[in-house]
Amino acid sequence: MTNPISSIVKVIKRMSSVSVAGGLSVSDSAIRYFRIEDERPVSVSLRLPSGIVEGGRIKNRTLAVAAFTEFRSMIPGDKSPEVVVTLGSGSVYSQFFTLPQLDPAGVKEAAELNLQMISPISIDQAYFGYQFIGEANGGTGYEFLGGFVQSSVVDEWLSVFKESDIIPVVIEFQSLSIVRAASLAGMGADQAKLIVDVSSEGMSIMIARKGGLSFDYFYSWKNIQGEDRSIPFEKLKQIISTEIGKVINFSLSRFGNEIKDIVVNTEGLS
Repeated sequence: MTNPISSIVKVIKRMSSVSVAGGLSVSDSAIRYFRIEDERPVSVSLRLPSGIVEGGRIKNRTLAVAAFTEFRSMIPGDKSPEVVVTLGSGSVYSQFFTLPQLDPAGVKEAAELNLQMISPISIDQAYFGYQFIGEANGGTGYEFLGGFVQSSVVDEWLSVFKESDIIPVVIEFQSLSIVRAASLAGMGADQAKLIVDVSSEGMSIMIARKGGLSFDYFYSWKNIQGEDRSIPFEKLKQIISTEIGKVINFSLSRFGNEIKDIVVNTEGLS
């Protein structure tokens, strides 16, 4: 069997001659770091006390700096680590949009104009970007995925990273990272797939098409949990079934294809 770590390293080496940044994942409950060095995985994690991060946003900056400074000391190496930061989907909004066929020189301007029109938050107070998904409508147009986040949320994270001696080179949201990882794991682009990520914060439901992310929906457990620390199992099953059903129906109506594969990723759950 082919070593997947070795395969990924070879791909990365073909893509770039510079050193590879590690991955840094931030959730409400933990910080996780991962990189591949000399074809060996380097992994570090630190559990966060309650109240430091909530919904992907920093709630206690002093404790956040202390936690990330401690976390930085756990990462091997003397240099300030360069990282691709993955924030929880609860703080990021995504929107799917299409454009008609245009002159390549005009695509960027048209996409950015569309982003300003469809942004769910004030565009003056947001960081936003987009990625190309593929052709649409039988080759008569293009599909894109846009992402939006409050600029104040990212700025706060950047200030904590700077004070903790961590250098972010890219900041993206969790669902985008998960779909990319699924693609590297060998999931082909032949048909649409539903990916469900279940964590202690909530459930992210993603539609992966054409090798990329086409739709992302985050359901927070706080919607049903309230002040309780646990959720009855029967209620949890009902919510998962209902929300997945909604997304499957959306995929059928929006993309016109049938989802046959469901991939579930869980974080320390049984």
